[in-house]
Amino acid sequence: MTATLLSLPNELLEKILEENHLPPSTLYELAFQCRRLHEICLSAYIKKSGLPKVDERCTVTIPYRPASHDLMTALCLSSAVTQTQYFCCNFPRFATDQTMLQHFARVERFVAKLKAVDTVVLNFNSFEEVAYVFAEDDAIAWSEGLGNLLNTIVERGCSSLQVRGLLKIMDVYREVTVGSPLLSPLQPPSLLSQLKSLFTSTEPTPTPPVLGGQNWKYERNPTTNRNFFSPKHILTQLSPQARAHSSLTHLTIATKSFLCPPVLQWTCSVLSMSYVTDLTIEDVDFFGPTWSILTDLLPQSAPTLKALDLKKCGGLSDQQITRFIKGFPNLERLSLDQLSCFWTESLNGPFAELPPLDRLTTIRGEAKWILPVLTSTLTSFPALQHVKVVFSRGFRQSRSTIRDTVQSLSERSLLTELAKLGPNPRFSVDIELLAPEEIVSWMQRLTEHKNPSDQTATWMSCISGIVLVVDTRLEWSHERKVKDTIRQWYQQFPRVQKLIINSLVDEGYVVRSVEQFCQLKLLKVVKGLDHFEVNGRLWELSAE
Repeated sequence: MTATLLSLPNELLEKILEENHLPPSTLYELAFQCRRLHEICLSAYIKKSGLPKVDERCTVTIPYRPASHDLMTALCLSSAVTQTQYFCCNFPRFATDQTMLQHFARVERFVAKLKAVDTVVLNFNSFEEVAYVFAEDDAIAWSEGLGNLLNTIVERGCSSLQVRGLLKIMDVYREVTVGSPLLSPLQPPSLLSQLKSLFTSTEPTPTPPVLGGQNWKYERNPTTNRNFFSPKHILTQLSPQARAHSSLTHLTIATKSFLCPPVLQWTCSVLSMSYVTDLTIEDVDFFGPTWSILTDLLPQSAPTLKALDLKKCGGLSDQQITRFIKGFPNLERLSLDQLSCFWTESLNGPFAELPPLDRLTTIRGEAKWILPVLTSTLTSFPALQHVKVVFSRGFRQSRSTIRDTVQSLSERSLLTELAKLGPNPRFSVDIELLAPEEIVSWMQRLTEHKNPSDQTATWMSCISGIVLVVDTRLEWSHERKVKDTIRQWYQQFPRVQKLIINSLVDEGYVVRSVEQFCQLKLLKVVKGLDHFEVNGRLWELSAE
């Protein structure tokens, strides 16, 4: 009997398809020739597309232009893909509203077929245009389509959800406040509203909690809504199934849409579940009026929150940030980074005191405010165990050093005061630094030009952990005496027990340069550490 391709066992078929370097389009076409080739070719197609272990990590970039085949379609069709620990979907830029709704439905179908997914990241185009004018049907379709996707993710047991860059449907409503100087007070009924009352029911429509508070409310935005006479509330709801099966504990909001109606309703609903313990809000360019509302809504939704991380959140007044943090009395971890707060502009002027937090164990913030704030309010945190100080991000652009930063704070530096307490202060102190591309030259600048009157050595003795953050590829091959320079830099911190190096960007060449630097240079110098971590993974140190 003549042997055919289909007479071979599956293992040989998989090996033949993988080693013959067939293009993905050919593998996709072969998958529909017969039932047996269907799953084998789809699996080969998925591996060829950069997903060798889908059950561990699945990253999909939806193409801008429609194609006869793509990775998302193959994942939906493959019966072998039933779960993944990490799923990241990058949506295309500048897609039309209808096209984006189709992408929502496709991603929803894929997530729905999974038995379980642990971490989900949804990356939208942060430079997309806001839909300033839209029909009511379009707003409803967007609200429902996005809501269905989010609910399906929660229903599948997702414990960590990150949403970044979405700017659509954030102007369906507008803010209106009463008796507050932050926004204009309510105006007398306009002619349009009087005409509207003639064509609508006289029965009042109940206002959901997310649309109204004591001194503010959200109302339909007449400048973006084509249907002025519609009394219907457009809100993204958390489904009963999602509420019943939720395992969500970490929520990262890096989009303004999730903090504005209609999606704000879903955000508050999911936060109200006791499972959510960690909330991160970043890259939302909001200012006073919106934050006045959010400082009411979010603490009411999640009063038992344990971890709060605010980063690049627009402009907040000292009263707003104090009130916002005060709304979470059970906080155990607090991080405030790159906030445009009035009380962080000058250390010589007045600054707000953080509210007392009896359970706070970890606080992280920029040196320009955390040092004076902690100096004045240290007794407000009786359970404090870890302080993480983020120094200026401008070291890469200038030749300034940590010493220059601390020298301006010498009279009120918490680090100097801690160093006087001896080798075992009540809490540990970590510093976070942004390492430049020429990391060895940077380390050398931090160790040269010693001044006998400089008190840097005093406060360096209280530092127990160092975090180096990298956002570019490291270069060191052209440097001289690399090992000696690293050793001199490292020896400045006699009590360091923890060293962490992380790359901010997930680019392969950046990650590899960080790991190569640690493997070839840093690992030979650092000794006696209890914790050495590189890009989220613990490394073992030699016993030498």
